[in-house]
Amino acid sequence: MKRTGFLLMLALLPVLSVAQAARLRLPDFSELAGKARESVDISLDGDTLKMARGFIGGRGNDAEFADAVKDLQGIYVKVFSFDKPNMYSMRDVDSVVSQVENQGWKKLMSIRDKTDRVEMWMHADNNDGGMLFVATEPEELVLINIVGKVDLQTLSRLQGRLGVPMIPGMPGIRPPTPPGVPGPGRRGPPPAVAPAPGVAPAPPAPPAAPPL
Repeated sequence: MKRTGFLLMLALLPVLSVAQAARLRLPDFSELAGKARESVDISLDGDTLKMARGFIGGRGNDAEFADAVKDLQGIYVKVFSFDKPNMYSMRDVDSVVSQVENQGWKKLMSIRDKTDRVEMWMHADNNDGGMLFVATEPEELVLINIVGKVDLQTLSRLQGRLGVPMIPGMPGIRPPTPPGVPGPGRRGPPPAVAPAPGVAPAPPAPPAAPPL
């Protein structure tokens, strides 16, 4: 019996190692939640996702969402919004990113400036892989770890569901309107009409005569 159990464990070891590699160790952040104005902490394992998929059916977006989660083994989300900057430590973020760096994940996106950082990592195994999304701002922190068969289309369908926030740059997200440019459904001032070539602009109208 012991020999059979040992051989079974060896047979399952590659599968378990893939799942464990895709499931990252996210910091607890329990103290951070007390400092945040808003916080989201989602932890859904494979059994919970199967149960959620059983309640979701029908047509349209619900059917697409149910199809998106069928190959997932876990969704883990941590989102924090603060009233003032520098309420969390970048060491906690780097501790998560270092895991994917050491395990050979592929970086799909990296955007950085003086204050903001956005990164997306995908596990190399497309059959039983995973995804890590990191977004940091002075007053906000987002960490998303998805375990299982996931691609950009799956991530797009998960936006706004099960605690996954809307991710800038993903399909279906309209980029912000630059300052001074009227956006859709918003009217700006009428454009100035330049005079025709060779025609001097009309002089201003004289002021009205005062009443007698």
